[in-house]
Amino acid sequence: MKRRIVILLFAAAAVIPFASCEKFLEEEMYSEVDRDRIFSSYSEAEMSVKNCYSVLHDGLYGWIFQSLTSIGTDEMLCRAPQSSFLRLANYSLTAGDNRIQSIWVNLYKGIYRCNDTYWNIEKMPRGSITEAGRKRLQAEVLFLRSMFYFDLVQLWGGVRLNTVEPSFNEVTRTDVRRASVAEVYEQIVKDIEFAKTYLPETAAQQGRSHLYAAYGLASKIYLTMASGSQYGVAGYEDFDARTYYKLAKENAKAVMDYANQNGTIGLMDNYRDIFSVDHKYNKENLFEVSFVIGGTGSAYPGKGGPMAGGTNGYFYRTTAFIGEGHMRPTAYLALHIYGHTNETKFESNGNVTLIRSEDTRFIQNIGHWRVGPIYVYSGNLDADIPNAKGINAATNTMDWTVIKFMMKTPDHTGFSSDNRPVNFPLLRYADVLLIYAEAAGMLDLGDATAYDAVNKIRYRARLDKENVPSYLEDWKVGDFASTDDFVDAILDERLRELCFEGHRRFDLLRTGRLFSAIDRMIQTDRNYVDPEQPGIDYTGLRARMVEGDVTYTQYETNLMPHHVLLPIPQYEMNIIHNPNYPQNPGWATADIEDDTAQTPEE
Repeated sequence: MKRRIVILLFAAAAVIPFASCEKFLEEEMYSEVDRDRIFSSYSEAEMSVKNCYSVLHDGLYGWIFQSLTSIGTDEMLCRAPQSSFLRLANYSLTAGDNRIQSIWVNLYKGIYRCNDTYWNIEKMPRGSITEAGRKRLQAEVLFLRSMFYFDLVQLWGGVRLNTVEPSFNEVTRTDVRRASVAEVYEQIVKDIEFAKTYLPETAAQQGRSHLYAAYGLASKIYLTMASGSQYGVAGYEDFDARTYYKLAKENAKAVMDYANQNGTIGLMDNYRDIFSVDHKYNKENLFEVSFVIGGTGSAYPGKGGPMAGGTNGYFYRTTAFIGEGHMRPTAYLALHIYGHTNETKFESNGNVTLIRSEDTRFIQNIGHWRVGPIYVYSGNLDADIPNAKGINAATNTMDWTVIKFMMKTPDHTGFSSDNRPVNFPLLRYADVLLIYAEAAGMLDLGDATAYDAVNKIRYRARLDKENVPSYLEDWKVGDFASTDDFVDAILDERLRELCFEGHRRFDLLRTGRLFSAIDRMIQTDRNYVDPEQPGIDYTGLRARMVEGDVTYTQYETNLMPHHVLLPIPQYEMNIIHNPNYPQNPGWATADIEDDTAQTPEE
């Protein structure tokens, strides 16, 4: 195994940006390596700002990051024993894991670019840019920096804070310290509040940040601070839960009020259109990662689209005719979290012969793969989500596949699983509604506006708006005996609505529910009883759905308390020998993985 030592503190400075996606990302970028350059005009400064956005799809969002924040939970599992993602999914990862390092490096690369751009704009002569223009461009940069640090603190806890102008001496320092969780959030809040003050109401170009994306991100930041405090998450003790629930509610409401006044923001009428290549930059996606054919961002340089991974597919399929892929929805999500009608039937040997849900999100998010001799989506079928008939699953485990990020268009000409212009949403209006609902309900369980916000999402999810099954009925005041029950229900609704978009691990961590959610999943699957056919023995189904799965069998033995945080990458720990820069508790020194570029098939 190679022991090549790469200094992560240099990583960001060493990267020359690739040409990026969408028109504004395809334009020439200025390299940070030109240390003596001073921007002479707004357009030059703006080009550097656009360069900061390119980090979003440089092997980060839409692939590794969303995989890490989905697998290892009750949302998604890894089905490929040879895949490096398996270590992340079944909690056998170490500090030397190259996927962990990849996320760390790319997040700090983004922070480096943001710092570099911010300070170069600050140094511009006053006659070369207006003060309003200066603040507007800096607000875009700080919006991104707040997001990068928000992801870092959720995954690693306290991390190194760096907001100064990059210099050789600064990036090569090893006498650094890890800031506390509270200190990191202090900077995140400062950045996002600056962004809220100076960002324009509408984005300068598609794919860039704007005022209501900042309000939405702020609501998510404040909700995490509040719930971390409410549920005793380590590092969040100094936050007053009620204060930050109020801030989360207020910021979410600002987005909702604007949506009510202006048709440019709001829920899409059809859930499937949110993710369709034919509806990019739609009114629901407040902020999304841009992909086009010919852009960077997939595992294959020069390809476009969220990571699909060639023949192995990971979990971003072009079509749904087959379910290849390392990442799969859990059977628990497919069979238990989503509601199903009484027409859903299992045979005594565990095969699914019919499954019907009135929840359109189930139909648009989860596809079939080797789940029975005849597996049928009954109801609102689309032409590009076909039936699978005549597939015998007698010798196969119960598996499902993600179809959320399919092309969702009848014409797939010229596209392949690793070459397609599907964007990836980082913040949706539906998320903001759920943030508002959670914050409002935690402040006052009798607040009817909390239930109204959730009901807007549940209404859209109904295939039949008139004959509503119990699992899609409106919520109302009095439905929940306690705030804990309410949060449990909110998290399940977030799972149904936002699955595979990179939220589940964070939701479970901020509410202290990672371990209980996984235990609930395992116990539910192992003790499954069909309420319509209680006399059927499902031993065979349980064996194929749980005990036979390479991930499920290792959750209980591998998952330990220290897994709530990722290890600081071993590369970093080998460089910084400083008592103020400790490894996260529970993580031992590890061998560094071979960092040779891997193909998705590995």
